[in-house]
Amino acid sequence: MEQHYATCHHHSCSLCGLSFISSRLLSIHEQITHCGAFKPKVNTQTVV
Repeated sequence: MEQHYATCHHHSCSLCGLSFISSRLLSIHEQITHCGAFKPKVNTQTVV
């Protein structure tokens, strides 16, 4: 049981709750998913 927790739930995102097998994957997830700098810029201009 402890091994399951250590491998599956140790690296959990505090914002959405997803779990990752390594701190590296958690860091990548946080940057891509929760960091505004990585989100694509949406064109707000109306196309005519």
